[in-house]
Amino acid sequence: MIGKTHSVLSRPFPRPETAGVVWRRVGLTSVFVMLFLLVFRPFGLHLLPSGTYAPFAAYGLVTALAMTLVGVVLPMVFPVWFDERRWTVGREITMAALTILLIAVGNALYSAWHFGFAITPSFALGFVAITAAIGLFPSTAIVLAQVGRYQRQYVAAAERLDAEIVQPVPLTEGALVVITDDDGRVGVEAAADDVCCLWSADNYVEVVVKRGDVVTRHLVRTSLRSVESRGQLPPTFWRCHRSVIVNVRRVEHVSGNAQGYSLHIGGIDSIPVARSRSREVGQRLRGQTAPTA
Repeated sequence: MIGKTHSVLSRPFPRPETAGVVWRRVGLTSVFVMLFLLVFRPFGLHLLPSGTYAPFAAYGLVTALAMTLVGVVLPMVFPVWFDERRWTVGREITMAALTILLIAVGNALYSAWHFGFAITPSFALGFVAITAAIGLFPSTAIVLAQVGRYQRQYVAAAERLDAEIVQPVPLTEGALVVITDDDGRVGVEAAADDVCCLWSADNYVEVVVKRGDVVTRHLVRTSLRSVESRGQLPPTFWRCHRSVIVNVRRVEHVSGNAQGYSLHIGGIDSIPVARSRSREVGQRLRGQTAPTA
């Protein structure tokens, strides 16, 4: 039982891909909490005069602040811990529990201040228990349902995509990729087929070159956006994720899990594909240089 639970909690789980997704969750959840309390009126809220709405808006605001702290501030302060490559079901549920706890504590403190309640252990536990019933148990169930659905979706699709990988004819002999830095100096010059991928690395781009079985990595002070805007890559290079551009001609294998697809090139770390780009994977692997409409 313990081993099975650990296996489930260790499964990869997707992080929100954009800030817009996070803020949308904050807004929708805050409105839900406000409306829930307005309709069901726990914690003695049924004693409020008809037409009183300010406390319910305040509870929604507390919810928004707690979710912003966990969903926006903490990932900025601890980016390594929140890296999607390390994100799991267990971490997602832990952050949900932390959010619920902060909401419960915040709402309890607000209630005590606004209504003059004494903060007793039974009062605090009541807030936590009801807030957990409203949020923690449903959110845990949703996380477990989502990981199962995503896992089935991407694993099965990755197996189909694997069969579609086209081994391309080599580029014309002598075709080069030249990556310059922001001052115009040449940082990397290599045969186009030898360049496997380019990773974003803070203020640098890491260019991964593979000649035979030898893999070398070169740091160039520039950004992926600058490389793209300068037109320094052939059309077979694809921005599959905000942090990486891959040479699809070098992809040997496709795998999938709940976080989406990963592309594999021998001797190189797996390359993530943004879920928003998932529909393009098959077209790229079939040798198309741009997705069809």
